[in-house]
Amino acid sequence: MCFKNYAVANVIRDGQLGRSRWRRIAPRAHCTTFLAILRFMRLRALLYTVRRVCLMISVTESWTHKGTTLTPNHLLGLAMNWGFVVVWVYLVPEDRTYLVPASFFAGTIAWTIVYDTIYACQDRLDDIKAGNNSTAVLFGDNVRPILALFATAFVAAIAYAGVLNHQSPIYYLVTAGGAAVHLLWQLITLKPEVPADCWQKFKANGDLGWIVFLGIAADYFFKIRS
Repeated sequence: MCFKNYAVANVIRDGQLGRSRWRRIAPRAHCTTFLAILRFMRLRALLYTVRRVCLMISVTESWTHKGTTLTPNHLLGLAMNWGFVVVWVYLVPEDRTYLVPASFFAGTIAWTIVYDTIYACQDRLDDIKAGNNSTAVLFGDNVRPILALFATAFVAAIAYAGVLNHQSPIYYLVTAGGAAVHLLWQLITLKPEVPADCWQKFKANGDLGWIVFLGIAADYFFKIRS
């Protein structure tokens, strides 16, 4: 049912946008491949919950709420990143405060709003004509300073999570510092009125994800060798 809802919403909205009028619906194989990798990591019990719930939420919420809320990407942020909290609870059952995952989770939602708004800027004019809601439409000409606030919130949240979890200086230098520099570059050079530039900046957030991950991994290996 969730894929049926996704398909309907995708076809209706994409048919209204000049950039994506002839786009094919993304294949389910992408999700299947990712889940296969997680199975290999032997997180079977966690997988069942993530697969059944996360897929259902992520493919429906942000699309079906485009007509009912001005900020549909905060729902996308919830769906895309709540797995971090689930994994934390699974791997660190002795933690009863949940402040670390809560802080990191809040930061990733802010980050999702940043990159999804940049993505939505490609379709801002078409969205206005079609009556679709998005933060790109909501923020208007103030998109850059508002996204700067969300970017700051993201960096502050992951830095605070590092403090709570007693991370080493490597984490702050690579993960928090690297994220700050990368987001600064994105927002300084962003051209919201140029779809090609918005697409480039949106894709660049994949590199930002690697920066965050590599900082965490380097911090981990530093600790186990110390």
